[in-house]
Amino acid sequence: PEGRAPIRQGADIFDAKNNKIGYISSGSFSPTLEKPISMGYIAPEFRLNGKDIFAELRGKMVPLQLTRLPFVAHRYVR
Repeated sequence: PEGRAPIRQGADIFDAKNNKIGYISSGSFSPTLEKPISMGYIAPEFRLNGKDIFAELRGKMVPLQLTRLPFVAHRYVR
């Protein structure tokens, strides 16, 4: 999510037309990335078009950015 507040578990995810397309399964602040991170489930047709999705946070719609897991790249050698 944009901003400093994490989107918490149970928050709904919406498209640009305010249709519910998913929900947040977990969310917290990442000390490594120094920003909030959240994981959630969305309808498959929206996973490639991540530009206009939002989550409700304290009555406001907050823009979300889709990212592949893991949030932080592994830096070890096998």
